[in-house]
Amino acid sequence: MGTGRYLPWLERHADRDARAIGPPLIHYTAALAPISGGLPYVVTLYDLSVLRDPLHHPPMRVARLAWMAAAARRARIVIVPSQATARDVVRAFRVPQRKV
Repeated sequence: MGTGRYLPWLERHADRDARAIGPPLIHYTAALAPISGGLPYVVTLYDLSVLRDPLHHPPMRVARLAWMAAAARRARIVIVPSQATARDVVRAFRVPQRKV
């Protein structure tokens, strides 16, 4: 599923599809989560280079920064691959360090 279909599914159907299965927690692996979802989740953010160098990223990725920040703040836990990304998430998205 490409981003052209993934993003509408994520916002309109991901929460409903997950509820049908009944997990206690969802793991969103692409830095985004449904804005209107009600199920608890964790989210993985691989890096925030889009903040430091937005001209080297597709415009749609830059446009999704606010959505990424909201997903990170609402997540139970934010999974990151490095201390550098953890610092970026805490600083740029105002996520409490205990959640990263």
